[in-house]
Amino acid sequence: TEQTDFGVDLNFVNDRIRFNYDYYRKTTDDLLYSVDIPISSGFFNYTTNIGKIAFWGHEFSLSTVNLNGAFKWTTDFNISFNRNKALALGTANAAIYGDMTITRVGQPLGQLYGLVFDGVYDNQQEYDSSPKHEGSSVGSVKYKDINGDGVVTNDSRDQTVLGNTAPKYNFGFTSTMSYKGFDLAVVCQGAQGNKIMNSAERFTGNLDGSFNVTADLDRRWKSEQDPGDGHYGKASGNTGPERDWTSSKWMYDGSYLTIKNITLGYSFSEAQADY
Repeated sequence: TEQTDFGVDLNFVNDRIRFNYDYYRKTTDDLLYSVDIPISSGFFNYTTNIGKIAFWGHEFSLSTVNLNGAFKWTTDFNISFNRNKALALGTANAAIYGDMTITRVGQPLGQLYGLVFDGVYDNQQEYDSSPKHEGSSVGSVKYKDINGDGVVTNDSRDQTVLGNTAPKYNFGFTSTMSYKGFDLAVVCQGAQGNKIMNSAERFTGNLDGSFNVTADLDRRWKSEQDPGDGHYGKASGNTGPERDWTSSKWMYDGSYLTIKNITLGYSFSEAQADY
C-alpha cells in the first residue's frame, strides 16, 4: 500500500474560526484473490496476489465560536468526498460479480447491477410493441432491452450498472450551546447520493408465494381496465422474473439526514453540591 496525505489548517479571528482540509490518495496492489484454474489440475481455484485498487478523497471541517459571552454557542461542520476505483482485477481483468453487485476495472467497487425495471405491460398493444422476456404476458413486469435485440434476458446482455452504493459525500454537524449551568448539544449526520437495494422485496412483493406481502401490492395490475400504479405485475403462477430477477425495481435513494444525539444538561456548582 502506498499512501499520500496533504493537509492545511487555517485559524482566524483569534481562533474563533478554524478550517481544516485533508487530501489523501491510497493505492493497494497484490491483493489476495481467488483465481479459477482448470479442474484437470485437481483443484477449482487457488489464492494469489493479484489486483490493484485506488482510494482517494477530500475532507473538510469548519469549527466556529459564534457567541462567547454569558451565552456561548459553538458549531462544528465536516464534509468528506471519498472515491475508489479498481485499477486491476483477476485473470484478464474479468469483472467480479457479487450478490446484486459488480466490480469492473476503471469503475467504483461493488456497484449495484441488474436489469432496468420499465413498468408493466398494461395492455395487449403495449405488450405487442415492447421487448419481451421469457414467460412474459399482458400484466407482467417489463424490463428495458439494453442491447436492443428485442429480447430481454437476465444476463450481461441486458443487465447494467444501476447505481453506486458509496455516497457522493458524507457530512456531519454539531451545535453546542451553554448558558450559566445549562448546556445543549445536537449532533447530526447524513449522506447524499448513494443507492441501496431492498432485496427483501423478493419476499414482501411476492405475488405467487406463501409469504405475507406489503399493502401496496393492492395497487398491482389486475386488468387492462385496472392496471394499478405500474409498480407490480399481475398475481399469477409465473412471476419468477418479478420475484427473482434483480432490477432497479428494488433500488432506492440511500441519502439521509439524521439527528444522532440531543443532550440537555445542567451542571451544579460546588456550593450547590455541598448543599
